[in-house]
Amino acid sequence: MDGDSFDKSCRRTNEMLMPAKVDGVTRATVVGQSLGGGVAMQFSYQHRDYCQRLVLISSGGLGPDVSWILRILSAPGTELVLPVVAPQPVLNVDNKLGSWLMSAGIHSPRAGEMWNAYSSLSDRQTRRAFLRTLRSVVDYRGQAVSAFGKMHLSYGLPTVLIWGEQDRIIPVAHGYAAHDAVPGSRLEVLAGVGHFPHVESPAAVVDILDDFIATTGRDADLTNRKAWSEPRCGKMSTGKIRSTRLDNCPRGAEGKPR
Repeated sequence: MDGDSFDKSCRRTNEMLMPAKVDGVTRATVVGQSLGGGVAMQFSYQHRDYCQRLVLISSGGLGPDVSWILRILSAPGTELVLPVVAPQPVLNVDNKLGSWLMSAGIHSPRAGEMWNAYSSLSDRQTRRAFLRTLRSVVDYRGQAVSAFGKMHLSYGLPTVLIWGEQDRIIPVAHGYAAHDAVPGSRLEVLAGVGHFPHVESPAAVVDILDDFIATTGRDADLTNRKAWSEPRCGKMSTGKIRSTRLDNCPRGAEGKPR
């Protein structure tokens, strides 16, 4: 994937939406996680008429900081090292060990996602695609692509940012910065969660999405929506609404935030 990686991904997303348009679905809630967050933002800029809402989960493209591991992997020559670092025989043994641990009731969703990403690098085509994509947005200095210059294009689009407080890949500070830059946006910071909120705390993410969709109508304009300027729970950010920590919210009988 070359320098127009996001443009190509947006075109593919557009193609995926075509069948939905035929079925009468003309707008969608666009969700992106990590690098996919950058793709989702670019898509919303290029195809605003398709986007009803925008959900960014631990999104890339919102600041230069990124894990040192990704900076190293973006360096020239890593394609020669990765086959040695992730040899298939070692992966086979570790996969068996992981299966045994899961059968014993020992499982970490975060570690599982990291392992899936690592083990996928044993495949040559996957490795090439990963490195080309990574190098299009990350170098030794960090993330080389920023969405802040186009934030104004999403003005008024209902937007929620979901971040793990313990994200070591893309820091939660990026979420706060984006929340401050997008008027009317909502930020949800999940305590004890890392870079994969949808895997590490799926119930909380579903609750957030359900509430987000329910409180933003089909033609929502966040600039004048009282419901999105009122406090919910958690700590107040410097933006127009509260950034929340669901783990600190009062919960009802079903465990959902009130």
